[in-house]
Amino acid sequence: MSRRVKVTTQEKGVLEILIVWSDKGIWEAEWEPLRETPWADLMTIVKPEVMEHALKGWSKPLVTALGLPPEGALRKIPVVGRQCGLRKDCALHEAGKCQPTAKELPWCYEPDGLESGPLRAAVSRLIQTWHEGVYVVVTHA
Repeated sequence: MSRRVKVTTQEKGVLEILIVWSDKGIWEAEWEPLRETPWADLMTIVKPEVMEHALKGWSKPLVTALGLPPEGALRKIPVVGRQCGLRKDCALHEAGKCQPTAKELPWCYEPDGLESGPLRAAVSRLIQTWHEGVYVVVTHA
């Protein structure tokens, strides 16, 4: 099960990180639909030792490995995923608020252009996590 932690670093201060565990190349069930998609390319992937060292206080390898910051990942989302898939049927839809980079992203936001329900759910959680300023890090052996 993924775990949200705070890691104190000398380089960047306190970082909030959601750790997604991978075992033999298979990600946790909730996150598995993202593996080998363009969305996974926006996430940070590190070896388990790097994450373990960071959790014990040696953060330099993790900070060096970190990819895009959460706000940068939100800006790199594919164009089709920047619109809410619920916009046509939602009475509360506002074009300015219902996009990943909006200051007040609604909890119900679902990216457009995703056929699979599990993939849509995983991408929605990923976007919400990034929107909260949390890095998503996959530990991959």
